[in-house]
Amino acid sequence: MGVGLVVERQEHVVDAPTLLSVKSVSVTILSRSACDDAIKMKMNIGEAARLHGGFIASKTSGPTTSTNIAQQGTANRQSEFTRGVAAEPINAFLPLYICDAHFERVQVMLEPMLGYLFTLDITGYKDDQLLGLYSILGQIMNASNQGTSEREEIILREFTRLCHGCLDRTRQSLGEGNDILEKFIAGPSGRTKAQLQNMMTLFGYMHAVGVDTVDELLRYAIVEELYRRHFAYLYHGTSGNIIEEHLQALLYGIDDDQQASTSDKNDLSYVKTKNDKSNDGRFALYARAVLKKNEPRRQPPKEHIVVEFSIAERSISSMNNNIRAKMTELLAAFSIKPIKNVLSRLGIRMMDMSNEHECVVLRSMLVQCLRFYSNDAINSAVIQKTFLDARTNHEQILALAHKEFDASRQQRTEAKIEQIRTLELARRIALTSDIGVFLGRMMAYAPTRGGKVFETLIGLLLDRGQTQVPLLKEKMLVIFTGRYKEHHDAEKEFEVLCNGLAWFADRSTINRVKETLGEDEWDQLDRVMRGRTCGHVYRLSDIPNRHGYHNSHPNPALVVQWNT
Repeated sequence: MGVGLVVERQEHVVDAPTLLSVKSVSVTILSRSACDDAIKMKMNIGEAARLHGGFIASKTSGPTTSTNIAQQGTANRQSEFTRGVAAEPINAFLPLYICDAHFERVQVMLEPMLGYLFTLDITGYKDDQLLGLYSILGQIMNASNQGTSEREEIILREFTRLCHGCLDRTRQSLGEGNDILEKFIAGPSGRTKAQLQNMMTLFGYMHAVGVDTVDELLRYAIVEELYRRHFAYLYHGTSGNIIEEHLQALLYGIDDDQQASTSDKNDLSYVKTKNDKSNDGRFALYARAVLKKNEPRRQPPKEHIVVEFSIAERSISSMNNNIRAKMTELLAAFSIKPIKNVLSRLGIRMMDMSNEHECVVLRSMLVQCLRFYSNDAINSAVIQKTFLDARTNHEQILALAHKEFDASRQQRTEAKIEQIRTLELARRIALTSDIGVFLGRMMAYAPTRGGKVFETLIGLLLDRGQTQVPLLKEKMLVIFTGRYKEHHDAEKEFEVLCNGLAWFADRSTINRVKETLGEDEWDQLDRVMRGRTCGHVYRLSDIPNRHGYHNSHPNPALVVQWNT
């Protein structure tokens, strides 16, 4: 005798049975022979996958095609081999603990039943499938509120007795010293996904063992791991800068007045070397020498920009409203709703920010969870023993994070100085009112339309909230065409950027240029760009190759024509 379930198996369940997903639990108690008869009859009239659910393909980023749309449609259809007394679908069967004699028969049949449940093959049993039982128990506990249905409570109680009866067998398969609850309590090495892929396994195991009271040590460990796994899901593939910002806010939260005073300071105020006409004149002479006097080997002028900036050493802030607000923000996306019932049954409370002590511990928990949110990071922390108990070492956790930031302070200072220097160089290019100076600086700092200076320059030129840029149309013309004409009717064009090749910007940049220039000036630029190409580059001499193509007459199959 047993209970019916609706389960969903992704392909990796074969190797990771604790990841089997229980979608619903039947209230019908039925016999194994009845299930076998229902399966035999169903197989004669339908597809096998429709009665036991088959395997669901693991998530993929592949393109959507008519084939996988059809597969998704098949997967979304309800699978069942029979229905229960309340017409609920059933596609899997698990035994219950009816009595001692019944349990003895269950133990004999357990291996083929588990093999079929997890691999759809009665010979597919492996010892780790025993842990899958506890994962299912945790999900059954979570399926309904305590006391909602007497029948559901009976099924849960009898399945719990069955899991309890399998404890010795499970511990024997795990080996001495590998009890999942003891390892989880002992330290972070027993909490990683390498050791515990599904938290429901732990919850089911605790219930089967008979843990009536969850002490603070276990409670804090469970709550912290739930937060860490939440961050692992939320920030997977996210830039490390975002994590750093969160950590700094948790460590060095400052008052609103201080925040306002520091944010008002402009980056360019750290530049101590001012530009002058003589400095600009050197770049104008450089442009003239290269373009008009044909001195391509002439070295561009150098200018020394002094930036006085440093990141002051900070101390860890005591708890304040800004830090509390950051903690609330970080936990806003965390919901216990998916696991609310099982936590309630086990008596596990999440952290209470209104409690001063728990708020302090929660702060260190969040810092630690953010530092070690990824699987690689937590595994490394376990080896290096840098993942600490937040309950007793909350100050040390903050100190370690602070030490890590302080060690990188010099690197971040140097990076910021370089960023300010780049901004100043781009600003000097953008704000010059002499086209000769503009040409010289472009040839010196962005000859190939690449690098940080060029990217920053484009941002400044297209920033409509900044000071009006002098000669904007002329500068854009040089940037897009790569060439310069002294006046509109001049016959000679000077190759300034990329040997005079045109620049085909992406669509978003082109749209911003249109908005910045205005319709009339954009139309003029568009007319100049028509007929220009971007693509294969031939020899500088412009001598045709053996196919008759050269820079003035490129192969149309290898180039792209300007078309807005």
